[in-house]
Formats: sequence, structure tokens, C-alpha cells
Amino acid sequence: FPANLASVVTGVLVIALGMAALMWWVSGSDAPGSQAKPVKTLSATELVEATTHTSLRGAPADPDPQARTHGDIVRPKQVIAIHDRPAGSTIGKVGPDQIGETWLPVINQQQGWTQVLLPSKPNGSTGWLRDAHLDHKRTPYLISVHLKSMKLKLFHEGRKTGEWTIGIGKPDTPTPTGRTFLLGSIVDPNQQYSPII
Repeated sequence: FPANLASVVTGVLVIALGMAALMWWVSGSDAPGSQAKPVKTLSATELVEATTHTSLRGAPADPDPQARTHGDIVRPKQVIAIHDRPAGSTIGKVGPDQIGETWLPVINQQQGWTQVLLPSKPNGSTGWLRDAHLDHKRTPYLISVHLKSMKLKLFHEGRKTGEWTIGIGKPDTPTPTGRTFLLGSIVDPNQQYSPII
């Protein structure tokens, strides 16, 4: 009987360890039954901050650059990590303030994660942020720029409230196309071009 009891205890331990290993493997993968993908982790000091002066390697490109955003915006509550996909590799960091408060346009959401446009290079860079670390708001404003007619239109709650003629880039330095956003407003008292810039 003691030999049988030892065999039963050993069998239960093997099954328990096997179940624990299976649960660990599944929780580290993107979907049940898929092979676990390694997640790259960098320390906070190694991460590049997403600003107008930096480039983020590994940042996903905007999947629909000609689409309009819908007014949903988020602001990090503190400096937080940017991921290349929900629960994926860390590719950078972003904080709550740059040129004033940092509000980023939302372009996608998935169970606890929000994909945003980033202010860093290359143009059209995006990243995924954890919802738990974000403040959510909505902006009623949309700016539309049409390069061929050289017109800028301002919309508030879907209604056009203003229209202006604009200048665009030359053929050798063209104006980039695609959706983007205003990160902040700066007044330069030394500029002499025009009071409306």
C-alpha cells in the first residue's frame, strides 16, 4: 500500500507541475495554442521618449493614415511604456507633458489597451498604451488640410467653423500627407513673419 501511495503522490505532482507549466506557457502567448513570443523589456532609462525630436525604432506605422480620427484622446498619467502591440515589446516611453499637456489621438482599442498616434519620427508612428495609465477625453475639433486646393478647414462638432488658404511644401520638400495632430501651441515673440502664425 505505501508503494501505491507514493506512486499516486508522484503522479499528482507530475500532473500539477505539467498544468503549471501549461498555464505559464499559455499566459505568455498571444492566444491559446499559439507559440509564445518573447517580449523585449528595457529599463526606463534605456527607453527613448516619444517627442518631436526623437525616432522610435519598431514603432508600428499607422494602419490607415488617410482615415480621420474621431476625437478620442488620451493623456498618460505619468511616464509610461509604449508597446508595439497589446502586451508586446516595449519600444519607448511617453509622459504627461511636452509642449504643455500631452494628449494623443486614439486610433484603435483592444481589451485594456489603446493605440495612439505618436509625436516621434518616422511620420505616422503609432504605439500601444495600457488603459489603466491613461486619462481619457474627447476633443470636438478637427483640422482638415487639402494640398491641391491649398485650403485648411477647421471643424467643431462636425461643423465647419473656418477656412484659410495655406502654403505647402515645394516638390523637393513636399508637405507630408496622412493624419497627424497638434501636440501643443508655441508663441515665438521673435518671429517677424506674421502675427497669425
